[in-house]
Amino acid sequence: MSARVSARVAAARCGVSERTVRRWIHAGHLAADKDGGGYLVDPDELAALAAARRGQAADSGQPPRHGAATSDNVSEVADIRAADSAATVELVRLVEKLTQQNLELSGRAGYYLAQLEQAKEQLALQAPQPEPAATESTPAVEATPAPATRPWWRRFR
Repeated sequence: MSARVSARVAAARCGVSERTVRRWIHAGHLAADKDGGGYLVDPDELAALAAARRGQAADSGQPPRHGAATSDNVSEVADIRAADSAATVELVRLVEKLTQQNLELSGRAGYYLAQLEQAKEQLALQAPQPEPAATESTPAVEATPAPATRPWWRRFR
């Protein structure tokens, strides 16, 4: 008998979730010792139970568990991985192309901003300057002193 491990470690080794291991324990399919808040399971018993369960799934005509490789789906998995790698390569090419386009557009934007600044400077130089008004014809406006105001806190008295 090998050293007992926690349900979480046993599940990771077996390729199932910890919840599945706990279900097997509660259903009585797997012997375990309660240790504090968790269970200690014999990994050999767990591996035998998991193998038996996988064999039942194959014998019953049920589809194999996600991630389990069988002789039927090995070529499917290889095809999917090849398609994924081809899609990844295509996405990388697309990202490179879009990055190049962004660089070109940012260069154009900088060029047009420089052109706009030059046009503004030229318009400012060409704009007609207003003639100064004659000081003799306009009457002088006397500055009137501002009325004395009270501080704001005195307004409420």
